[in-house]
Amino acid sequence: RRKVLQEQQDALQAEVDEVAREVEKQKSRMIELEAEELKQRHRAEEARQLKSRIREAKQTTVDDLTRGILNYKYLGFDFE
Repeated sequence: RRKVLQEQQDALQAEVDEVAREVEKQKSRMIELEAEELKQRHRAEEARQLKSRIREAKQTTVDDLTRGILNYKYLGFDFE
């Protein structure tokens, strides 16, 4: 009887050890994924900022061209 209980305890302990290893492995994977997510968020934010700067630069160019056309017309020049 005692030998059977010891074998059951050993089997359960082996299962507990295996589950503990799996938990540690999953925690490690989670940390890696969180680091990758942070890296991707940072890259996405940089891309958004770059896109915003480009959009502002384009708008400034359009505004400058519009002002230039109006100034030319004011001076009597025509675009024909």
